[in-house]
Amino acid sequence: MRFKYRNLISILIVIILLVGLFLNTSLANKRKDGFHRTIKIAGDKHYPPYEYLTKENIYKGFNIDIIRAIAIEEGLDIEIIPMVWEEAIKALKEGKVDAIQGMAKSKERKNIYSFTDELLVSDQRIFVRKDNAFISDINSLSDIKLAVQKDDINYELLQTLKNANIVTETNQKLGIEALINNEVDTFIGNRLTGLYHLQKKRQLDKVKIVGDPINTTEYAIATLKDNNEILDILNRGLKNIKANGTYDKIYKKWFGETFTDNSQWKTIAIVSSIILLMAFLLIGANMYWNKKLSSEVEKRTEQIIAQKEDIDRSNRLRGKILEGIGSGIIALDQDRQVLVFNRAAENLLDNEIELGEFWENLSISKIVEKKEFDKIYDNNTWQSNIEWKINNGDIQYIDCRVLPISGPNGVEGVIVLLHNYTREKKLQNIINYNDKMQAIGKLAAGIAHEIKNPLASIKGFISLMLAKIDKDNLSQGSVDIVNKEMDRLEGLIMTLLDYSKPKTENIEEIDLVNLIEEILILFSVEIKKKDIKIIKKIEKIYILGDVNQIKQIIINLLLNSIDAVEEQGIIEINIFAKDNDCIIDIIDNGYGIPSNVIDKVFDPFYTSKKEGTGIGLAISRRLVKENNGEMFVDSIENEGTTMTIMFPISKQ
Repeated sequence: MRFKYRNLISILIVIILLVGLFLNTSLANKRKDGFHRTIKIAGDKHYPPYEYLTKENIYKGFNIDIIRAIAIEEGLDIEIIPMVWEEAIKALKEGKVDAIQGMAKSKERKNIYSFTDELLVSDQRIFVRKDNAFISDINSLSDIKLAVQKDDINYELLQTLKNANIVTETNQKLGIEALINNEVDTFIGNRLTGLYHLQKKRQLDKVKIVGDPINTTEYAIATLKDNNEILDILNRGLKNIKANGTYDKIYKKWFGETFTDNSQWKTIAIVSSIILLMAFLLIGANMYWNKKLSSEVEKRTEQIIAQKEDIDRSNRLRGKILEGIGSGIIALDQDRQVLVFNRAAENLLDNEIELGEFWENLSISKIVEKKEFDKIYDNNTWQSNIEWKINNGDIQYIDCRVLPISGPNGVEGVIVLLHNYTREKKLQNIINYNDKMQAIGKLAAGIAHEIKNPLASIKGFISLMLAKIDKDNLSQGSVDIVNKEMDRLEGLIMTLLDYSKPKTENIEEIDLVNLIEEILILFSVEIKKKDIKIIKKIEKIYILGDVNQIKQIIINLLLNSIDAVEEQGIIEINIFAKDNDCIIDIIDNGYGIPSNVIDKVFDPFYTSKKEGTGIGLAISRRLVKENNGEMFVDSIENEGTTMTIMFPISKQ
């Protein structure tokens, strides 16, 4: 028992001596260097797994562990300061910090900074969305929108590209998010950092890496140029932690790989020597065949490279053509899964489409019946003009065609073509309406002229009859009724002639405030009789037009509102400027217009009133157009109607 106790004491003494020796060595180094101040080292706040701040505001990463290991090894007092990358660069240049704990080397940077021995080798990659088919390597980056971290090593490289549309972000996380949100076409950044953000956000399925590494660089601690004192201290610490295995443990912790030590290199060297010897023997035996086949291999290699370039060029061209087509395109394979699509298809349908998505999950599949779609794979076609309601409630008119894609083995897929003809339909409706109005105008003019002459003769004979008939009340009353109806018929004919006659050029500047007051005086009796409340919100605005025609327009609209409201009803008159236009709103709380007939209110001879000709609104709209204006109607049945007129504001 005593023997074991003595052994334990001996072991403790040895441990104490070793610790004392270690402390003495560290203190000796500090005394020898004569270096006692705090070393300030900056780093990027958003560059995982190298260096980053957690949600708990803890600064973690490979670089932080390396710097702390160097500090312990060398007995240094080090302050690590997380910053935005461009601020870290600025702080180093201004001498506010002594070093940056991780920076990729480049020719330009070596003119400004000094670097320690390398920490590792990093590679920079091209990130694109999964559906991208036209970006394959660095040669594809011209004339497209790309994101990169400001002052990053890739920012220097991309400056040499012609016509590069570069969007700079403060960190690589924002660059990845800009790519996912479709704000840019590609993001250029560190492979591990990009994958870290995608994996953390669970968005690896939306982005892919294309091409070879575009910028493989050494990664090291950086100081200002010729700051040899700090550089020597950091290099010595880095060398020591590599020698004692601390570096390997940190690397394995963050990247899951280990570096071999010097003894392993000796074993590798011996094995390599044996392999080289065997290789030389094989080379000697196969020299003849290699020489004979080398020219053929070179030829085939050139052909393969040329073919790859042609394929890449073709893919880029296909992608640009597909995105440049205004019509929507969706192609499906034999399994009815989306093989390719363009953004026009998503915009037309107002729905997202995913590669590999099944036809049944697409919104457009609800239009084509299953049995009709099955026929497409039997080499039939399907076509229909459809009304498509998008998310904001608007209706789009789409010409939808579904066609088979034929191959040597029959139908190999289906292509869906979507053409938006909403604008054409609206223009055609306008043309049809104008044609109808023109025809009605001609017809009205013809009828009016044909009726006017015999009507004048009849009215003359009625006047003679009045002079000769006896004073019998019944006969006199009958003739009076006939005469009154003749006057009404003559008024209708004059209205028809007024509708069909050409515009008169009597343009002047009109004060709408005075015009409205004049018109309200004309209607004062009717307004007082029905106890109608008039609300005016009128700005002082001048327009150019025919004052008599403008007056007739407003009279017609006010008359309709007065007829529409009940007793104690409300009519509101608003006149205000919007952009370069004058807006006139006449709003009533009358019986309104049913939704199924609101499109007909401007048609001549259409009316929902018990009395009236239905020509007033048609004439008003024609007069508005002749004065370079537009007229609109908005109505809810049993709630009221808003008539809106829009004229250009006078600039005289």
